[in-house]
Amino acid sequence: MSLSRTTCLAPLLVVAALTAVAIARPADSAPGPVGRAVAHETPAPRSLWTTQWGGFHSVNRIHAVSADSIWAAGSNLVHFDGDEWRSADRRDVEGELWSVDVLPNGYGWAVGDNEEVIPIRDGVAGPSERVLGYRFHDVAVVSPTDVWAIARSAQSSAVMILRLRDGQWLPDWTPPNAFVDLGSIWMQSATEGWAVGTTAVHYDGHVWTEWPLPNGLGAGRVRETAANDVWAIGGDGPNFGFEDDHRWILHFDGTGWSIVLNEVGAKLESLTVRGDKGFALTQGGDVFALQQGVWRPLSVKVPAVAQRYPNLWMPYIIDVDFVPGESYAVAANNDGWIYRLDAESVVLLHDAGTLGAVAMLNDHAGWALGRRAMAYDGTEWRAMPDDSVLHQARDIAAVGAREAWAVGPGGFVARYASGAWAQTPFPTSIDLIRVATADDGRVWALAIATPGVGRKNVGAEAALFERDAGNVWREVWRGPGVAHDVAIGHGDVLIATSVGVWRGGTDGDGGWTQIRDEGAQSAGIGPAGERWAGGDGRIDRFDGSAWTFDAYLPAGASVHAIRTSGDFALAACDYGIVMAFVNGKWKLVRGDPEISGSSGQSFGLHDIDAAPLANGRMGVWTVGEPDTILFAPADDVLSVPPITPMPTEDHFWDIPWPVPRAYLPIALAHPPYRDTTCRDANSLPAPDIQHTAVDTARFYAAGGPAPEPTLKDLVLMTAAQIQSRFGVELAGVAIGDRTVTSSTCLWWGTFSGWFDPK
Repeated sequence: MSLSRTTCLAPLLVVAALTAVAIARPADSAPGPVGRAVAHETPAPRSLWTTQWGGFHSVNRIHAVSADSIWAAGSNLVHFDGDEWRSADRRDVEGELWSVDVLPNGYGWAVGDNEEVIPIRDGVAGPSERVLGYRFHDVAVVSPTDVWAIARSAQSSAVMILRLRDGQWLPDWTPPNAFVDLGSIWMQSATEGWAVGTTAVHYDGHVWTEWPLPNGLGAGRVRETAANDVWAIGGDGPNFGFEDDHRWILHFDGTGWSIVLNEVGAKLESLTVRGDKGFALTQGGDVFALQQGVWRPLSVKVPAVAQRYPNLWMPYIIDVDFVPGESYAVAANNDGWIYRLDAESVVLLHDAGTLGAVAMLNDHAGWALGRRAMAYDGTEWRAMPDDSVLHQARDIAAVGAREAWAVGPGGFVARYASGAWAQTPFPTSIDLIRVATADDGRVWALAIATPGVGRKNVGAEAALFERDAGNVWREVWRGPGVAHDVAIGHGDVLIATSVGVWRGGTDGDGGWTQIRDEGAQSAGIGPAGERWAGGDGRIDRFDGSAWTFDAYLPAGASVHAIRTSGDFALAACDYGIVMAFVNGKWKLVRGDPEISGSSGQSFGLHDIDAAPLANGRMGVWTVGEPDTILFAPADDVLSVPPITPMPTEDHFWDIPWPVPRAYLPIALAHPPYRDTTCRDANSLPAPDIQHTAVDTARFYAAGGPAPEPTLKDLVLMTAAQIQSRFGVELAGVAIGDRTVTSSTCLWWGTFSGWFDPK
């Protein structure tokens, strides 16, 4: 049975996480040889979610194999097959993919900064592989035996060129000093290629040779058509008005580099060249075209700023690539919008849209709503036929395993029964935004009665309609504010608007009472009749007389939807977060507790639903942006160790912490705070570290509750560094048969666990 529908938003507050110290005795074994990176399959994902349909919230590289095969790498690896953009990988880990290169026969690689690579064989992406010690930035594939990449050492951040040899990624060229940096590699053949950055290096089939760029200029991208025809672009900026931005185009003619263009203007970010034609794009989307050996600005412009968040983000054009066999190129901005570019026009091919609603009857029938309605047949998701009435819908909910309802603007209502959708009459052309269903078959629809005027929606009104036992729709409530949400359960109906929350009976005649005079974006009714409202960064619970705190939300994440089934509830949130209400408490079961703007593959999740699987268990589907559908078995989701959200720096001092001081978190897992002094030191095996870390966490939690901490991060530091940075003195502490000194390398551990803050 599908879950009953509620939604909620909680923008600003978070809950603290446990931070503790873990210490371990170094072992006597020596570290392995530097550079002997061994590829092996990535460990199990940090959650059990599978991407059934996927997009990306960021793009770093776009690569066209043909008009019917285009790859994009960023927050996800995505492939266009000539018809649809689909998720190509099954990662659910932190870390960006920075480059992808695929041959016409389908052999290729995608590489990322999480010490991982993804092999692509016959046009299909395989399981990601860890390459310990290297964070990849760019890759060039000539053949299965000729693959190069630019990477940084995970320990020292030193840049180098790697080559794949017999399954091993090994150094092929190392810069002579630490001042050399590289960012782009292009291999014309197995005996001809270039890499550029602060300098340029050339490969002749045997060795890499440095060719310094003129006037100390650097380059961000390089492309080659022949040994005597190589192009590179670069620039500096944006300088935000403190000095002029500059851009330049460089050319290598076989004897040396020359400056073709050097002028004031926005930095050139992306480059593609084929024969005597090419495109170079600035971050803002200005286009330079190579025509008959000369670069000229064009009047066409590739939009850099998407319409999705024009006031919050500063998207920029990140890459461009000619489509083989075609006259046009494809260009992408870092926010996931992809365009077709030729010398005279720009056409949008893909935007990072949002799936805003999902309803599942079972594991072989369900729907998701976005720009177009999609249907699931048990194997894959497909856009519904053009003539489907469901394309008009804005929200959707299921009743049991055989019926579903959808609503939309202009009084649109549709019912699914007997295997088909059909539009049904509605008494008014009002805009319906939410639909909720009850197990007895009754249906409720929330509408925007009056849109309101101005930013504060002055004069806005909401209205609620009920479909009674006689199949007649009637208005049962009208009140002030912008309509946000409706929830049904346990004989109650809750309505949330921008100015309050109202409660009424499911019979529609029991009267309505305003139980909250503060606006809420959410309303929810839990498995035991819990009544929730979301707003101001928290989920509050109504006990019949007053509202009390029930859960903080990580990093101000908005909770867009809550659904309840049986003895649990699930919430879909921003940053790819999923929260679960189990055994009377909320816990975070998917997502990054150290929110920095994204998590996993989804920027935001907007709806969630559960339905029975063929094996008798329950499955969970959640949808969001960018056009993403994730699936996981419900039992597995509910049983995963809880993840405790950590506060952001902006909110750290403003939050009235409801947990003991011992649990104040330290953002140690954020890369800038990691100390690498002891990274190469000898250490105990991971199981011993885990055991010691957990025991030590319990010790340092003395004076507060006794949670079961979950190990989140371990970093080797000296005792002196730990004391200086975190105020924890370990020197003099006996560890086994050793006594810690200020120079002893110890494991500093970050732990998480869900604690009842009340």
